[in-house]
Amino acid sequence: MAITQAELDRVRLELETKITSVTVEHVSMAQAIGSYGERFTGIEARFAGVEARIDAVDFRLDALAADMDRRFDAVAADMDRRFNTIAADLDRRFDAVDRRFTDVQADINRLDSKLDARFNVQTVLMTTLGVLVLFGEPIRAALGL
Repeated sequence: MAITQAELDRVRLELETKITSVTVEHVSMAQAIGSYGERFTGIEARFAGVEARIDAVDFRLDALAADMDRRFDAVAADMDRRFNTIAADLDRRFDAVDRRFTDVQADINRLDSKLDARFNVQTVLMTTLGVLVLFGEPIRAALGL
């Protein structure tokens, strides 16, 4: 069985048609891939712009946080200084009150001891007077008065 020229031409035509259709499909697929690549490049550029804005906001937030820390540290130092001043003033005042209290307590103790001494003298005198009143007659008689 011999292959004729007509059959060879027909097979060659079929192969060329298939190769051409495969080539067209590959070219259109390559064009689609290129188009997607361009889209992704555009999206990547937009993301880079968004990332740059986020970095700028992050930088501003860092600066704001540092400023807030500096201000809070200054306020905390001022509050500590004020507290220490008030605490020292209160200590000084309470020390003065404590000294006054101690002085008043010493005065009270001194007056109490004076009262005790006077009360003891009065007690002795009153006891002597009471003995004389009660036993005055027998004592006078014993003494011969």
